[in-house]
Amino acid sequence: MSTKSVVRITTEDTKKTYEFPGEDNPRLYSVELKITAIDHGGHLQSYGTIGAKHIHLEENTLLKAGLLPRRYNVPDEKEVPTEETPEDLILRLLEHVGVYPVE
Repeated sequence: MSTKSVVRITTEDTKKTYEFPGEDNPRLYSVELKITAIDHGGHLQSYGTIGAKHIHLEENTLLKAGLLPRRYNVPDEKEVPTEETPEDLILRLLEHVGVYPVE
């Protein structure tokens, strides 16, 4: 009897679940959202990280926000128009980890 290990990842942006290993999965990314304190000298405090969270996103979401460079090694890839600013995407993603920034 053999054992098979399967990993399932649900993305925060599309709410789709992908199984690994898998044949037709899109490229996925793990994005880390964390809060790090800054000291009086303006440097990040190594001991100041609070509650880092990892969320999973599809590549298209990051491309649409302009957060990933276009891949030129894929000949038939369609140009993805920027639909959301990186700042808007980050604010939207913070809500997935329970942070609701106020202006």
